[in-house]
Amino acid sequence: MPYNKEQKIKLLVLYDILCRKTDEEHALNTEDIISELSKLNIELSRKTLPLDIELLNEYGYEVLSYRSDKNYYYVVDRKFENAEATLLSDVIKASKLNLGQKSSLIQKLTEQLGEHKAMSIAENIVNYDMPKHSNSPLFPALIQYLPLSTSVNKYRFCIIRSTTRKIKFIAETENGM
Repeated sequence: MPYNKEQKIKLLVLYDILCRKTDEEHALNTEDIISELSKLNIELSRKTLPLDIELLNEYGYEVLSYRSDKNYYYVVDRKFENAEATLLSDVIKASKLNLGQKSSLIQKLTEQLGEHKAMSIAENIVNYDMPKHSNSPLFPALIQYLPLSTSVNKYRFCIIRSTTRKIKFIAETENGM
């Protein structure tokens, strides 16, 4: 196998692929890893992959493996746990940043978790960007029931919604008037 510049970054790309595409429940087998690397014009043989994984482990990049019918490899060590990432993404969503900034930050955060965990976290993120309901039609209807006098009365309001989506108010004073 000739040594070219793609081979120089093979270990970095290998670890990046394992970080993005694997977790405890989703491991990649040898053929999948070779296929992913070949998409990037990086050649890897079936026999050198275990040596590359061993080299990564030697230098502190923890890549775990198991053998079933094939050899499978995955990365467990993440910068954030799922609960931490969900909490941080909820904080970002609740912040006063604009929608583009929020999306960008959450995307960067979920990229640290890998594809599979990022999808599971996306389901748990609270959406604070929902349109807020306006009470503006409520106030004119409410004002017509309030007397213009300055006397202190306590009012009890009952809001009735009809099927025609119109709001009716029934205002009563403490005396029942």
